[in-house]
Amino acid sequence: MELAHTSGGKLSVVLAGHPKLANDLRRASMEEIGSRATVFVLDGVKGQQQAYITWLLEPCTEAQVLEDLVSEAAMEFLVAR
Repeated sequence: MELAHTSGGKLSVVLAGHPKLANDLRRASMEEIGSRATVFVLDGVKGQQQAYITWLLEPCTEAQVLEDLVSEAAMEFLVAR
């Protein structure tokens, strides 16, 4: 992440998974990534998950198409949750 920032780039990693993932990121052994992670729960946006995910990722898509960042299969997985 520091190398990307130093060269003027941005690095974002999206982890999608079972709600247990949020608990795993809070463990001491995951402190390095957990302290930098923001957890978004999609329970409150039922029916609007894809629009919400798209809105969250817009800042990461400066010169790219959203589909280059998130595959159609991954988006379907996220929306199905």
